Amino acid sequence: RLVDRAARDVAWLHATLKATAASDPFTRRLLEISRAVHEEGEAQGAKLGILRSDYMLHAPALERGDADGALLQVELNTIASSFGALAALVSRMHATVAPPPAEALAPSAEGNPPPACPPNANLESLPDAL
Repeated sequence: RLVDRAARDVAWLHATLKATAASDPFTRRLLEISRAVHEEGEAQGAKLGILRSDYMLHAPALERGDADGALLQVELNTIASSFGALAALVSRMHATVAPPPAEALAPSAEGNPPPACPPNANLESLPDAL
């Protein structure tokens, strides 16, 4: 909700990025496009944000004896919808390159990756969203 609200608050977004746009041609061009679109008026009300969150394992949690550690979000990016297909393949690669513990190596009856590797339903969910 936070990212969605920030993206929809055009006045705040333009004010926040003004200093960056002064020295960064890419950001300046994005703001020019945004202003033109908002002056013209939106053609449709529907919006879809496709985001990727990046996490890293927080080492101090391991030092405290927490066997699972703690995953902390370090980045949030917008991505192209085509990235979803790649992410599904990367999930399969992770199951192969960094296999889970021996007891979880066998794929499920449906042929899905082992339970220790989270399922990735991007190929099904992204087209549904679009």
